Amino acid sequence: ISSLEAGWYVATSTITFDHTITLNGNVNLILADGAKMTVNPNDEKGINYADEYHFAIYGQKFQSGILEIKNCDGGIYGYGVFILNGGNILMTDGIGGYGIYSERSITINRGTVNIQSQQLSLNSWDNIEINGGEVNLESQERCAIEAANNCTINGGKVKVTTKSEYDPAIYAKGNIT
Repeated sequence: ISSLEAGWYVATSTITFDHTITLNGNVNLILADGAKMTVNPNDEKGINYADEYHFAIYGQKFQSGILEIKNCDGGIYGYGVFILNGGNILMTDGIGGYGIYSERSITINRGTVNIQSQQLSLNSWDNIEINGGEVNLESQERCAIEAANNCTINGGKVKVTTKSEYDPAIYAKGNIT
């Protein structure tokens, strides 16, 4: 599988992809308890989607399903909306560019996000909103979070760090609240 059409998908076991997965429509992914989906595209984008689409990830009752993306030049890279409503996102091995990038908004409502990236861990050309979950972000060269508009943290447990001498851990051209 190299692309997913619009619809609902459930990862129920261990599955590995050694290439980019392209989303061709609004895609909703459920990470079933105990499942692990690994995307290892070897320096390409991990999951890629276009402007008019959204990508939403959900977990199940125990929130133990994992989406791991590694060895890439951008973990989740899209021009549409990204929403995390549960499950676990792990990007700690060889993330050369962005962790999660969206030209539209990024919203984290529930779940766990662990990203260690070379560049920006969360980057949006619109708003970034964290309403819940556990979010651990580390950037080597730039901000861990960068929003072209606002960055709002309403809840959850959030830890952001950067090793950059010049950039703050969180940057927004609008408000940071």
